[in-house]
Amino acid sequence: AIRLTPIANQVGQSVITVTVEDAGLDNLIDTLADNKTTSKQFTLTVTPVNDPPRVGAVNDVAFVEDGTATVPVTDINAGPNESQPLRVRALSSNESLVLPEVTYTSPQNTASITLTGGADQVGSAVITVQVTDGGADNDLATEGDNLTTSTTFTVVVNPVNDAPTINSVDTVSVDEDGQLSVNLLGISAGGGETQSIRVSAVSLTAGLLA
Repeated sequence: AIRLTPIANQVGQSVITVTVEDAGLDNLIDTLADNKTTSKQFTLTVTPVNDPPRVGAVNDVAFVEDGTATVPVTDINAGPNESQPLRVRALSSNESLVLPEVTYTSPQNTASITLTGGADQVGSAVITVQVTDGGADNDLATEGDNLTTSTTFTVVVNPVNDAPTINSVDTVSVDEDGQLSVNLLGISAGGGETQSIRVSAVSLTAGLLA
């Protein structure tokens, strides 16, 4: 038997010639004068297979609470010597913290992901970027022969100090020489925060309130 090993990522046909040589009447294979040979040929066809698509590593990113960030994705391709249509998706491990939105047009080799932080959310999430090719039939809609390559990166959403909150207070009145208690509602540290709070009140009309 002979072992045939195609060069990586190459397809096509080649004619293989197999030669059998005897050692001649002197039974010495290295004395060529009296040796005889017989040759046969056959055709080898190296058929293509769908290689997985490729995508470059994506750097980790950080942004502040309630913010956004845009992340580039590079080195997108269908694989060695291939040109199928491609689709890029991004999935978040914590959608309440950060939602990714992909901008990509096949067959470009770059994409961008817009990351939008959830309101008043902080922490970290892993974003999985998936690049899918159209398979042997060049059709992304027929999933059976498609191949997908993934890469991940980490997003950190850092906290910022949100302003404290208080509800609006309606206009009130009180009789001369009287007293009035005004309820203050909706007081919080803001944005789901838990800092200590101080409440103060100042009159803008001097000499009216004690």
